[in-house]
Amino acid sequence: ELISSWLDEFGFPDIKVTTTKYPSLVYIDDRCVKFDGDFSKLDSDLKDYDVYWRKKDNKIFDNLKDSKK
Repeated sequence: ELISSWLDEFGFPDIKVTTTKYPSLVYIDDRCVKFDGDFSKLDSDLKDYDVYWRKKDNKIFDNLKDSKK
């Protein structure tokens, strides 16, 4: 409901908003980690993960850095 209100406030067309993730070829998301099937790389990808708008020295998954070595 909040998303629909925001879209309306900023002049977006009336569209259906859902929490369902429908099958798709590509998703656009600002908080994703691309998984290419290589589990050995996944750990480092999560440790190095950050969103574009956060300062680079404030990592989200800092607690993972020392958990596995």
